[in-house]
Amino acid sequence: MADKFQIFLTSYLTGSIMRVEANARAGEMKIAQDLRLGGQALAMTIASGGRNLHVAILEGSAKDSAPHYATLAIDPESGALTHRATRPAPAYTVHMSTDRSGGWLLGASEPSGRISVTRIAPDGLPEAAPAQIIENLARPHHILTDRTNRHCYVPCMGTDDIHQFTFDAVSGTLRPASQQMLTLPEGSGPRHMAHHPVLDRAWLVTQHDGKVVTCSLDPDSGALQQLAVDSLMPDGFQGRARGAQIHVAPDGKHLFVTERTHAALISWRIDQTTGRLSDRQSIPCPTGVRCFHISPNGKFLVVSGVDSDRARAPEDTPDIACFPVDPGTCGFGQPDVLKCMDGIYWVEILQP
Repeated sequence: MADKFQIFLTSYLTGSIMRVEANARAGEMKIAQDLRLGGQALAMTIASGGRNLHVAILEGSAKDSAPHYATLAIDPESGALTHRATRPAPAYTVHMSTDRSGGWLLGASEPSGRISVTRIAPDGLPEAAPAQIIENLARPHHILTDRTNRHCYVPCMGTDDIHQFTFDAVSGTLRPASQQMLTLPEGSGPRHMAHHPVLDRAWLVTQHDGKVVTCSLDPDSGALQQLAVDSLMPDGFQGRARGAQIHVAPDGKHLFVTERTHAALISWRIDQTTGRLSDRQSIPCPTGVRCFHISPNGKFLVVSGVDSDRARAPEDTPDIACFPVDPGTCGFGQPDVLKCMDGIYWVEILQP
């Protein structure tokens, strides 16, 4: 599998998990597998070690359908997916991640206001019952531990703040942090968060006002402090901004964000001392762009549109685009594009 990497996609319209193979030199893509589980396939995460893929699904087409976690084995040679088990999930999960130990599956449910922690058993399957559920959060949209694995952050779009918890990786317990949470301006809608791999810095993307917030992160207390705010939007923009996903390059040198109003991918250079952003670049992306990911070697960025089921203009980029990335300059090459499926919800990448 060294000459290729695997792109995994979910669809909320078809209930599919699709595997796309990409050439590791040129980024050329082809559909390799379409595994239909039915219902709606939503957020997903690759387990530690790359042997399993955990997918949040809804049993039916309605948003109040029964939620589940599906676990699929990833063949280490071919990348092929095999369905292993489906277990009940605590809620309709819009974002999921594993903690840094790989022993816990974390879920955020915007519709229900819940976050949850579920133990991953030694066989790689989530346990049937969660270890913890925390309720009454206002539209939690993301959940992620920091690089120390001692702090956990949950951006809440309904209250414009980032709830912070301490995390015990032995028991899988979240406890509200003692210090005051970071609160953003009313109506900003903090959506997703990304951490630097080495620096004590983190970034937030806001959905409703189209901003990226640079924060310092105290490694002992986990406290966040706002350092700077940068706009996703071009100068003079008037209208509704729609920030979406955010990722830091594996080497920590660049930050990437998707913005849906202009169907754009925006990148910045990260100062390796202060974490401040500079050298903003923007390129057009698939219509309705939302989900994307960066290959672990930082050489490719795969981006997809959520509105791929609607009519396109002739100039629109097709469903999924794989951009070559120059890690030094963050320059983007000509993308390979692939029409694959409608209603793409999430993108993950596995590379040997």
